[in-house]
Amino acid sequence: MGQQVAALSKAIDEASARAEAARSAADRQRQRIAELQLKESAARARTESMSAEIGQLASLRYRSAGMSPAADFMLRGGGTDRLHMGAVYARIASSQASLEKTYAARHRELEAVLAESRAATRTLTERESAADRELATLREASAQAMRLLTGLDLTGLDPAGHPSGPGLDPGPAGRGALMFAVSQIGRPYVWGATGPDAYDCSGLTLRAWQSVGATLPRTSQEQWAQLPRVAPADMRPGDLVVYFPDATHIGMYLGAGMMVHAPRPGRHVTTAKVDSLPILGVVRPKSP
Repeated sequence: MGQQVAALSKAIDEASARAEAARSAADRQRQRIAELQLKESAARARTESMSAEIGQLASLRYRSAGMSPAADFMLRGGGTDRLHMGAVYARIASSQASLEKTYAARHRELEAVLAESRAATRTLTERESAADRELATLREASAQAMRLLTGLDLTGLDPAGHPSGPGLDPGPAGRGALMFAVSQIGRPYVWGATGPDAYDCSGLTLRAWQSVGATLPRTSQEQWAQLPRVAPADMRPGDLVVYFPDATHIGMYLGAGMMVHAPRPGRHVTTAKVDSLPILGVVRPKSP
């Protein structure tokens, strides 16, 4: 079993890294799409404005072109005025031609932005699909590692389970909290967030245990100060592992030497080795 757990731990680490990379790439792609949408809006406004100007110039040319030379001569007074108006008409025609040329360039620019935006959207869809696949792999590997070590089944197929050692079964509430925490893998870290779409570290542990009716303090420092402590050697799945001397981080022990946590800004809920950070201690929420 030790080799299987080690292999699963390695799979968890690899799937977590791939999922984080895919999620980060998707986040960057979303930002790129937002930038392209701004460019598209500006380009569309420019082309629409130019189209209106071209229409006005075309209307002027049409009205002037419909006038007979004799009528034009009489109305303009002939001579110098006629030569002046001819120059005006020529300038109108030149302005229209210049605008139409620029409009064509702006229209090509808009089409290029639209094509890039469509391509970026396709890429985003592919990257999000890849991230979803890696997250599914990560969740299953995490659940399998716990089943091997503790006999717990986080898929809900066998919630009673058969613990592989004394004291490892956290009970129905602990199993429910574990299922909740693992199901949040892939949600983004947001400072101060308590779900359902994002979490900080203590927000995740709070909601996981709250999902089974337990009451926890809000912050990692308060959870460390107020919840019953247990020796690290007696740690079991569902317990909360507190990190750093000032208790500024917390995660939930999964078993198999792994934990699930919301790491930091820019990251997502994921799993990691329980000793990957300096452990301050372990606390055990009271089952409701």
